[in-house]
Amino acid sequence: MIAPVLSLKHFLRLMKDLEDPEAVPYPFYAVLLYAPMNGLDARLHEYMTTHWMLMDALTGANLLLLAVEDLQSARPKIEDFRPEDIYHIARSLGQSPDAIPCLSFFVNPHHQNDVLTLNLGRFFDTDIPPNDDELTDFFRSLASIVDACSTESPEKRLQCLDRQVGREWPSDSVWAERARRAVGWVVVSATAASTVVTALTPVLQSLPRLFGG
Repeated sequence: MIAPVLSLKHFLRLMKDLEDPEAVPYPFYAVLLYAPMNGLDARLHEYMTTHWMLMDALTGANLLLLAVEDLQSARPKIEDFRPEDIYHIARSLGQSPDAIPCLSFFVNPHHQNDVLTLNLGRFFDTDIPPNDDELTDFFRSLASIVDACSTESPEKRLQCLDRQVGREWPSDSVWAERARRAVGWVVVSATAASTVVTALTPVLQSLPRLFGG
């Protein structure tokens, strides 16, 4: 699922809602980060805004994805962000600015601080950004991996994701060979805070220009 209102404030509210004992948690959560720049960052922004419904269908019930876009209201949009805003969010997830653009996965955000990040710049290592068909193939393959790993126990899901994206990428994908030989694009880290939610919460206090306060 891609939440229709995609600010960090809304995302954290969704996380709080999941504290309800009757709420059904997602097996995986992820944050897709790209800066308001050119190259691959701009390509991802364009793809997300034009393939919204496809991404919503691909993520399904096994992944709640946060993207720095909001197609339904005046703000915040990617153009409203400064690169340092995106870098601040990345650092909160245990990543350095040079990991942008990236896709960071985590499990049990109220109880764990482990994060697995896919450095998309290193994966798509080319001067020519991927086209729509190539990005669709990438995200479709990744969705199949997420679905397969979602059946693992919570403490093993990120390990499963780490193993499959690096060594068991779907063989019929145009990116199968790239996934096998790409170096350093899968990074396992942890937030400095005790949980992912507590690591992300201070970002709201430092970005009132975008998220209100």
